Amino acid sequence: FFQCHTTKVVEIIGTCLGADNTPRDMDQYKNWLNFWLPSGASKSRIRACFDNKIIRSPAEIMIHVCALMVFWGGLYTPELQDQLAVGVKFILSCVHRVLAQQTRPAPLRLLQPL
Repeated sequence: FFQCHTTKVVEIIGTCLGADNTPRDMDQYKNWLNFWLPSGASKSRIRACFDNKIIRSPAEIMIHVCALMVFWGGLYTPELQDQLAVGVKFILSCVHRVLAQQTRPAPLRLLQPL
């Protein structure tokens, strides 16, 4: 499941959180998230309910992350800001490439009541 690029992104996020380990598969990833971001699920649920901000795809998460990286990048030295900008451009190009390959999702259909 975890490719080299995905692992690097998770390692970077983990470093920011102070994590000293990295998940290698999906089960480890779920446990890792619950350990390092214990209230993450409830916060996203609250935003979805009260702010009407529903995440429709993982690409939206990555675009939001890139926006935050650019915003907070101003705290670093100019050399690191340049490296961060290159990384953000790379991530955004990957996200846009994935979005271009996706087809529109089928409309949600409810089951008939019994």
